[in-house]
Amino acid sequence: MNAILGMSDLLKETQLDPTQREYVDRCRRAGSNLLSLVNDILDLSKIESGRVELEKIPFDLEDLVAKTIDLLAPRTHMKGIRLSAFIAPQVSLRLIGDPVRLQQILVNLIGNAVKFTERGEVVVTVMPHENGQPGHLRFDVADTGIGIPASKLETIFDNFTQAEASTTRRFGGTGLGLGIARKLVQCMQGSLTVRSTVGEGSTFSFDVVFVINGQPEPLRTIVAAAPHRREDSGARAKLLVAEDSEDNRFLVEAYLSDQAFDLRFVENGEEACHLFEVEKFDLVIMDVQMPVMDGLIATESIRAFERQHSRARTPILALTADALVGDSERSQAAGCDGHIAKPVSKEELVSAIRGALFHCSKSSS
Repeated sequence: MNAILGMSDLLKETQLDPTQREYVDRCRRAGSNLLSLVNDILDLSKIESGRVELEKIPFDLEDLVAKTIDLLAPRTHMKGIRLSAFIAPQVSLRLIGDPVRLQQILVNLIGNAVKFTERGEVVVTVMPHENGQPGHLRFDVADTGIGIPASKLETIFDNFTQAEASTTRRFGGTGLGLGIARKLVQCMQGSLTVRSTVGEGSTFSFDVVFVINGQPEPLRTIVAAAPHRREDSGARAKLLVAEDSEDNRFLVEAYLSDQAFDLRFVENGEEACHLFEVEKFDLVIMDVQMPVMDGLIATESIRAFERQHSRARTPILALTADALVGDSERSQAAGCDGHIAKPVSKEELVSAIRGALFHCSKSSS
């Protein structure tokens, strides 16, 4: 999927006639739909097997909501509807919890609302829960869409179920999103409910308990500054890319062809270690699943080599299809500085590289 979606994006940037562009757009949409289906099925299987492990990390609620709105804004712009979010002044913004799962719930609910709204607006509201417990929040996602019949208000949360038999043909979707959202909310010790009027719209409400974090997070400033500091320096960064898939090597090279990077490619972790020992690199992109020596073992070997030879730490980014909870922690434990899940877009890859280079240069200065 990484190669299919990435190549489609690259092909779209070339000179195409209208018919060819339509073919590429349809291929890209079909690939995205297939990826969504695969991800939904994987999520559902993890949840139902009890394998969902919630993270407890600091995050900024305002930043998370803003990024979620930005992510879905293009859809609302195309449909001519308004998408907005409001956070009550009493809500603490610095929280500790699982921001990835919270955003997944919001994306499912907001995306669902946008899909079934032809005119009007979708509004997200965050407020303290009625019980007044610190960190206990209530989220409302309200739309002015087609609404749901009263007889269907509970069955819409069943797997592969939508309100009407014609819904899938008209609007698309797998019928898994709402079921996954409810199960995730339940995993977070909350509940997800809906109230709706046919022809007027629906409101999905859920509550989640977080821990209030009094310590500010400087990450947002670092990420925002990262693309500019490196570009201003005028230096070309030398990157080592370890990736066993020829298609993915081609994709990374194409993604970074217009960037100020010099690339060296190897096909497994052992080759990466050997080349790292004889050449100096500014950053390493390390696939995890590779023959001969996998990426995590190679990363551990590189870190050991650095310690033995008193060499400065080189940033290593794990670029991998492993996106389960705990995979990022395993990458970090091996010595990686970042974990990027495939399929990855050009923007995501470039941003991660520049962020890691900036953070490294800031640490050494």
